[in-house]
Amino acid sequence: MYYNGIGLLPFLFALIFSGLLSGFIAGLLGVGGGIIIVPILYHVLSSLGFSSEIIMHVSVATSLAIIIPTGWRSYVAHKKNNAVDFSIIKKWIAPTLIGSAIGAIIAGLISGFYLTLFFATIALLVCIHLLTQNDSLRIGNQLPSGFFSYNIPLLVGSFSSMLGIGGGNI
Repeated sequence: MYYNGIGLLPFLFALIFSGLLSGFIAGLLGVGGGIIIVPILYHVLSSLGFSSEIIMHVSVATSLAIIIPTGWRSYVAHKKNNAVDFSIIKKWIAPTLIGSAIGAIIAGLISGFYLTLFFATIALLVCIHLLTQNDSLRIGNQLPSGFFSYNIPLLVGSFSSMLGIGGGNI
């Protein structure tokens, strides 16, 4: 399918709208923009007639491409305010990166249908969490150690890269 410059204007406006909407909702609810951008891109690409087998993959990859510079800017701003715990970064950077690579490989191997189903399931869980959020609920008072200290960031990295969303949602 070929589009000239004018034919891509609806797509351009949809991208601008998705960025504005995801930024607004992310700020309002405290969720990452990927949970908003991925579904919007999915529907825009679908309405433009792209193959259903690649739409979810392209949506996730586009979201990840956006997360990289925004994540870096967030890191720089937090570092400037001395709000970065470098001991956690040192401990979690390797398993998170390995998990991200594993998630990207899995996302590339599974069909668009199952990737969409997985995204929808996680998005539903995020919604339920937002609706039922209990500030007094605490899993623990410190970061996990031992087996979980490396497997949690591995899983978060995997899910995040498969779904095109930030690890904070997971």
